[in-house]
Amino acid sequence: MVMDAVNRIAEGRKSYEKPAKARAAKEGDQLLVTFTGHLDGEQRAEMSGEDREIVLGSNQFIPGFEEQLVGAKDGEEKTVELTFPADYPSAEHAGKRARFDVLVKEVRAPRDASIDDEFAKGLGFDDLEALKGAVRQQTEAQYAQASRNRMKRQLLDKLAERFDFAVPPGMVEMEFDQIWRQVEEALKHHRETKDDPEHQHHHPHDPELDKPEEELRADYRAIAERRVRLGLLLADVGQRSNVQVTQDELNRALSMEARRYPGQEQQVIEFFRNNPQAIDSIRAPLFEDKVVDYVIETAKVTEKPVSAEELLRDPDEEPAPQESKPAAKKSGGQAKKAGSTKAEASDAGTAEKPAKTAAKKPAAKKASASTDDAAKGSGAAKKPATKTKSAAKDGDKDGEKD
Repeated sequence: MVMDAVNRIAEGRKSYEKPAKARAAKEGDQLLVTFTGHLDGEQRAEMSGEDREIVLGSNQFIPGFEEQLVGAKDGEEKTVELTFPADYPSAEHAGKRARFDVLVKEVRAPRDASIDDEFAKGLGFDDLEALKGAVRQQTEAQYAQASRNRMKRQLLDKLAERFDFAVPPGMVEMEFDQIWRQVEEALKHHRETKDDPEHQHHHPHDPELDKPEEELRADYRAIAERRVRLGLLLADVGQRSNVQVTQDELNRALSMEARRYPGQEQQVIEFFRNNPQAIDSIRAPLFEDKVVDYVIETAKVTEKPVSAEELLRDPDEEPAPQESKPAAKKSGGQAKKAGSTKAEASDAGTAEKPAKTAAKKPAAKKASASTDDAAKGSGAAKKPATKTKSAAKDGDKDGEKD
């Protein structure tokens, strides 16, 4: 498991160089190309690119594009003809024949990184054993967090099924407005990149975003209602059980938030300290997690061995359970996604202030994790079975909801 993750880190750091002796391109090589695309005999800007790097066999482009470049040489001009897939997101392109005039500027061969102490030092570790230890630690933490997220999701789904009461329309409207702003950003990005063949292979098409706006609004309004209802419910449980967020817990969370803005930590901390509403956006998810922990402590919790793939899978993409249980309504059931924003009913941060719109933070450049850091221990291809917890209320005959 650990070496699988280390190998993926090495794969992500693979470099390419011109071979000592010029040769024809083969699968696995990287090509530097410039191309122009034509549809119905007309040159199309969205189908053209300059100085693009393509790794043959990576499926970065639409089917048939990379395959026809195998065998190309430096400076060679190739004509690629293919048919867009029938289910291609853009109706204008779907099922149509296209032609690409491609100039192969350079053929580059892969150069594998040696996985040794020097490789680890290049990533900032003392040696290979230190790198493997970090990967192991991060993988275990990833599994533990995924397991807890599953348990929390099952608990909230169970609460949504059991409790159905009217919620203030104004609170729902405020929550919907917050969600819809994220959805609109996703829709904008979706429309801008819909006709980009390369983008579609890096970011799979989300059919959810092709729905009519009226239908999308209805779906997300139902999610907003769920969030508010669960927020009010958890807030009531927390108050009855005297759940409190301590100042130390709040300070730690605030410090973690500030670290996301390197170089501006003090500015961020001052912003939160001077804006009570902004502090609420930090306190609310802490409060919710503590309430969830309290409920889980009083619930019947069972452990079920699952594969890593099953543990890390998006619950919304899982097959429906086989047991015959009433299907959950949209307003209380599965969460919905909005492209890359994932504006879903994760119910995070809704317990204390269920309809609150998050306060704006000061303009600051968010720290972006390096690809190496992101790769450490994340998403091993074939990991051994691990465990996930399932929560159900005491006395619940339905038991698990796995």
